[in-house]
Amino acid sequence: MGFGVSFVDDRIGPNVNSSGLLTYAYRLRTGDRSFLSLGLSGGFSRYGLDPSQFVPNDSSDPTIPVGNLNVTIPNLNSGLFFHTDRFYAGFSAYNLVGKQAAAKQDVALGYHDIHYFLTAGALFDLSKQVQFKPSVLVKQVKGSPTNYDLNAMFLVNERIWFGGSYRANALVFENFIQEDLETRNALAAIVEIFVTPELRVGYAYDHNLNVLNNYRNNSHEISLGLYLRPKNIVMKNPRWF
Repeated sequence: MGFGVSFVDDRIGPNVNSSGLLTYAYRLRTGDRSFLSLGLSGGFSRYGLDPSQFVPNDSSDPTIPVGNLNVTIPNLNSGLFFHTDRFYAGFSAYNLVGKQAAAKQDVALGYHDIHYFLTAGALFDLSKQVQFKPSVLVKQVKGSPTNYDLNAMFLVNERIWFGGSYRANALVFENFIQEDLETRNALAAIVEIFVTPELRVGYAYDHNLNVLNNYRNNSHEISLGLYLRPKNIVMKNPRWF
């Protein structure tokens, strides 16, 4: 069994999205080298809007709130994850509850909808020093086309990851709001180095291939990862999946 806690405070312009979640996971052995994990997290989500940060063309615009808006609603997420030492697949759903409470406040309605995630990947030996890991991530939410990431990563000497990712949309369900959303896509280049067996340093560059490319909205991301485990516990290949 595993337990965890998560706190998030995301601020983008006038929007403030915060959450606090408690997480529980249970892992079942399904074979000599295969496991099935079930996870559940519950807590709250808070959505806020500060209209003073808007710069309207019309100061008397009735659609702009007079004061700050805040709403706090319950939240529940769940997922399944199956893996061996060479393959993994998972499915999860986010924002399972709280939709009715969000519908009462327009500030939250645009954020709090059920999100579905489907992922899978595998690891192949190309040589004694190089391994290849293809993977895919599919995301779906009401009102948007299906988003997918196609990833290809190489592991050298079980220490250096490098590769790339292609992100695009597909019209699987015809429930999207804007018809040209299917043309939005991007490329990413990724490098990760294990400085020590427990410390990982990563860099990623994301380049837009759509209309946003004209606005120079590309991104640079730097990540640090630290793997903690008791000294009397041996984890085989914990960095693959």
